[in-house]
Amino acid sequence: VPDWLTLGTAAGAGNAEVALTAGENSGATREAVLRIGRTSVAVRQAAAAGPTLVNDANGLPAFAPGARFVLTGESLAEADATAEGAWPDQLGGVRVMFGDVAARLSTVGAGRIVGQVPAGVSGEVNVRVMRGDTEVLARSVVVSDTAPAIYSADLSAAAGGVLTVRVTGIGAASAPIPDGEPA
Repeated sequence: VPDWLTLGTAAGAGNAEVALTAGENSGATREAVLRIGRTSVAVRQAAAAGPTLVNDANGLPAFAPGARFVLTGESLAEADATAEGAWPDQLGGVRVMFGDVAARLSTVGAGRIVGQVPAGVSGEVNVRVMRGDTEVLARSVVVSDTAPAIYSADLSAAAGGVLTVRVTGIGAASAPIPDGEPA
């Protein structure tokens, strides 16, 4: 099952109904073919309508300081660029402003930007994408103190073992990590 689909579980024997849930699509059209025995089912999710700004971990418009965001739209950057090492607050001539604070950016491209919600930002915030001195996109979002989301989980540990869960948006760290630095 592709990572943008969640397959529910069914118990028992014989016929069963299983729910298939598609995550929010913040980008291009997505397609998959699911095969159950000799039966194939095509699944298609349309591209997002208009620009979107979502949490990278769960695809929802829920943000906390330090969380990674994905912003999609058109003509956001003139060229693709990827940060090496610590994420800068300007990449490929593009800046993303949360109010008056520049976000740290991982990647920029014409249709997609990935970055980090700046520390110290909270409440309703105007997010602007700047290409040089030109504003190419603006939208309002709410940044909360917490907005928990799970990136991945390895729950395969045996009794007494360690479970590994990668999360974001759980609140301020006891030893704060500077914006743009790897955790």
